[in-house]
Amino acid sequence: MALSDVPIELVTRCQRGDQTAFEELVARIGPELYAMIYAHVRDHDDTDEILQECLFRLYKHLPSLRDVMKFGSWVSRMAVNQCYSQRLRRSRKAMESTDDQIEWAERDVMWQKRDPDNPRKELMRREVREEINQAIRELPPRQRSVVVLFEVEGRSIREIAEMLNCSVGAVKFNLHQARKKLKLALREYVRQRPSERPAAEAEAEAL
Repeated sequence: MALSDVPIELVTRCQRGDQTAFEELVARIGPELYAMIYAHVRDHDDTDEILQECLFRLYKHLPSLRDVMKFGSWVSRMAVNQCYSQRLRRSRKAMESTDDQIEWAERDVMWQKRDPDNPRKELMRREVREEINQAIRELPPRQRSVVVLFEVEGRSIREIAEMLNCSVGAVKFNLHQARKKLKLALREYVRQRPSERPAAEAEAEAL
């Protein structure tokens, strides 16, 4: 279930301390929250850790949420903040690992086609996705969050501004900068016209 679709009545019951309601809430939003976190950190172990922290904070701080109509953006902002915190902890310990074998879940990747294709084309698509994956991971944290929230999760500019606690103009600027950097990083895939290169490489043009 999308975070924005959670029934207000369910949130209100949770605020009143209804344990059954909280368990139902977790069951409903868990998959969506997991997918959102994974879209930022690209690591299942880290995602599990951040998800548990988010659920703990949700249980602890939900009673203090004044405007239950903003529950979806409130939880989203919490998740994004925890992703930032996790990156900071990782950066203090070591450089971020570059694992070429990371694969994106199908629902998270806007460039992935659903229909099966021949092995050669599928291999080329995988290579393109890995390049895109690496390029996104190398973006500054704010630009990375904005491009993931907008391009992958389909959030509106205004929603992202609310989630990241910044202005609409700042979101547009960071999105523009992220796209420019991604196109530069992926220039070997986007410099030719689609008719002059394999179909798989044209997927990068979506950026």
